[in-house]
Amino acid sequence: MHNLLLLFLSLVACMSAFAQSPQGTCGMEIIHDNRLYTDPGYDQKVREFDEWVMRAIMRERNNSSRGADTAVFTIPVVYHILHQNGAENIPDARVYQEIANLNDAFRNVGFYDQGEGVDMHVEFCLATVTPDGFPTSGIEHIETPYAIISTAQENAEMRRTFNWDPNRYLNVYTARSISFGGAGIILGVAIFPSDAGEPEDGITMMSSLVGVPTDPRESTVMAHEVGHYMGLYHTFQGRCGNNDCMLQGDRVCDTPPDHDSVLREGCIIHNNCTSDADDPRSINPFTTDVPDMNNNYMDYNAGHCQNAFSQGQRERVRAVIRNLRSGLLTSAVCRIPSPYDAGITAIENPPLTICSPNFFPQVTLTNFGLAPLTSTAINVQIDGGPVYTENWTGNVSYTQSTTIALSGQTVSPGPHILTVYTSSASGQIDANSDNDTLRIPFYYTPETVLPLQEGFEQGIPDSWALYNPEGNSWEDAPYGCDSVSGDARCAMLDNSLFYAAGYEDGLITPIIDLTGAVDPAMNFDVAFGFRTNGGNASDRLLVQVSLDCGATFLESSLYNKRRNDLATANINNDTVAKWVPTDCNDWRRETVDLRAFIGQKIMLRFLYSKSRNGFPIYIDNVNIGDGIAASISPNALPQTAFRFYPNPATDGFYVESQWTSPLTGQITVADMMGRTVWKEEMHTNGRSWRTFIKLPTAHTGIYFITIETAEGRMSSKVVIRK
Repeated sequence: MHNLLLLFLSLVACMSAFAQSPQGTCGMEIIHDNRLYTDPGYDQKVREFDEWVMRAIMRERNNSSRGADTAVFTIPVVYHILHQNGAENIPDARVYQEIANLNDAFRNVGFYDQGEGVDMHVEFCLATVTPDGFPTSGIEHIETPYAIISTAQENAEMRRTFNWDPNRYLNVYTARSISFGGAGIILGVAIFPSDAGEPEDGITMMSSLVGVPTDPRESTVMAHEVGHYMGLYHTFQGRCGNNDCMLQGDRVCDTPPDHDSVLREGCIIHNNCTSDADDPRSINPFTTDVPDMNNNYMDYNAGHCQNAFSQGQRERVRAVIRNLRSGLLTSAVCRIPSPYDAGITAIENPPLTICSPNFFPQVTLTNFGLAPLTSTAINVQIDGGPVYTENWTGNVSYTQSTTIALSGQTVSPGPHILTVYTSSASGQIDANSDNDTLRIPFYYTPETVLPLQEGFEQGIPDSWALYNPEGNSWEDAPYGCDSVSGDARCAMLDNSLFYAAGYEDGLITPIIDLTGAVDPAMNFDVAFGFRTNGGNASDRLLVQVSLDCGATFLESSLYNKRRNDLATANINNDTVAKWVPTDCNDWRRETVDLRAFIGQKIMLRFLYSKSRNGFPIYIDNVNIGDGIAASISPNALPQTAFRFYPNPATDGFYVESQWTSPLTGQITVADMMGRTVWKEEMHTNGRSWRTFIKLPTAHTGIYFITIETAEGRMSSKVVIRK
């Protein structure tokens, strides 16, 4: 659940309860209290964020060049209308009305100017350009089950599925209903800027509250949520404490302390705290007790009462935008397309791993300009080295693309960065440099002969590739166990502060030649602390094989363990923040049978599938060699458990049991690209059992068979010759 449980700052599920709106509830205290109780170090994280904002505000106060600070910040917005063809599929006109109301609220004009608010000098525009540079209305209608959001995890999954780059867009998602289990109805969910740019960044709203044309009071819900998105707490946050007005309460000095979060307290005067003057410094404007600011957008109140941001809130919002959300100010996605604009939108080659030092880059060139694209200069650079320029000519119309093969490049073994960018458009200056450039990492992994032995004593070798699409990565760490050398290094993937369920990170070996092997296998050591309260219940470690230099990996894994099966230690989550192995007893030796791949050149990938705030996973002492398959681990069936014939076959083959007792499991057949071509349940009755597998679309080639049962698993291969 990633950011939804990362900090209390990471999720603020809020409402503005006004008489004509449905009853709702606020998840702020729920999330806050949960994090205080379950997440070690949470207090420190909250303090560090607030202290950073305080310092940023003080720096800007002391920066005389800011002057009156009247520059208007324009925030690009994209609305994702989630629906199931019901009333929640609101028309675009409602979104236009919401943007207009939001602009009036933040500029303190029109209906929202009741004489007490300040002009935030922040405006909002609907995006005109997609992340790929194509034209858009800034509104997309998506038919999806996520139109009804029942849990915080569903909200996170939805945002990961549909987000546009959160560094460049404020993503707003509208749904028919939002409810987080026992928390009841939620009217709005916003992510705090401490997690700016994460996949779950943005705001989720109930569609019924978006841009109601007859009542601008409904739009105060959105103003409230955007306030959280830009760093504002509730005005009643922290209740009455006010010895330091920049680090207590709502961390804004000119909003009086308030402890009352009762909904619909009304527009009448209240005074819930007497601590307004407790902070004696000049930054506190209150020298005596004053009434609460019940008309503030960040309070809970009736919609017709909410009409003001304060000057202190303005300072906080602008400091956050300038720093943590600065990408919104430079994204240029609200612009009108220009005539001349070319860009690179994909690098098709090289893939993540290559097994030869020579490769030919292949890129996708897209015309983002209104005029036909007839020429451009395409520049290629590897690792900050010399730039090679190729001049392309052709004819590509507006929003269309073409694939271009560039001249060959040569690299040394190890990791590299390929940069490709355009520098002109049809002989003119390119109007938008934001879409010109793409960079990708790739690895040249030379072939390795057996044995391959790696203890990570010198870190992660350059010949090993890292597959880390979410930015988390394997690294070396001082927690290993080597009883022979005494070395304490190992490979570690730290998941203790990475909470998104389902993300995967891989550690990939060099290509391994098994063409002359007789009895190949891989041994490795693993250490993993399993949280007994289920916090990392779905963490899983896989070992996968590739037969095409890492371009694809077979669907059926050679090793697949999670929970207690993977664990080498059971840990109480409430007492341990980050589990690390402390001695060799915390490690377990595993063996993976590679005999099914004799005669092949393979790559192996350790793939860790993460749940939310799980403990790190540790790998050490990887040994891939010949003559060690006889030591296969207890969870493997012997190769003699089943017989496959004929082999070679023409279009099908028999699977015959050699196991004396009944087995229940599954048979999977995959082609050399890792695609499953056959899968069926298996129920044997002992040695008299056999079945015929006819592959419906089999072509000449090698096919890999995996049998998985409660007693263990095995892999083999058959050859199809047409």
